[in-house]
Amino acid sequence: FPVTIEPQAEMVKNEAPKDTGVLASGIYHTVYKDYAEVKSNKDYAYNVEKGRKPGKGVPIEALKGWVRRKGFNLGSKMVKLYAKNRKTGKVYRLKSPKAIYQNKKYDDVTIAAMILSRRIKQRGIKPNPFFERTETKMIPRYRELAKEIIKNIIKK
Repeated sequence: FPVTIEPQAEMVKNEAPKDTGVLASGIYHTVYKDYAEVKSNKDYAYNVEKGRKPGKGVPIEALKGWVRRKGFNLGSKMVKLYAKNRKTGKVYRLKSPKAIYQNKKYDDVTIAAMILSRRIKQRGIKPNPFFERTETKMIPRYRELAKEIIKNIIKK
């Protein structure tokens, strides 16, 4: 297993999204008697790999750092929001979140994080299957390794 698992762990680290590098730094491997595993000790790795369904926002504090790093700028643009009355089906235009949040005197980074959290709650997050991509890339290596093992067994 160590012959195969170490390169796979490195490949997973290379495939992991590189915003701060924290996700990649949390990837490790463990070799057991009968098998080996590549894992992450970061709680959010699952949400990155599998995505996130609509319905729940992301904590504002977690998004603030991302907003600062990416330079997300609200500028003077207003975000258009609409609400639909379920009974009548009529659509109403709402005030933008920026206008609403500015009345409460939040800074731009916090406002942007609130808007992103709201959008994630509405739309979810697309998956970024970095573990799965690595596994797919490693399949040819596993086949070659299996052939080598079988040849060695037959020779004996």
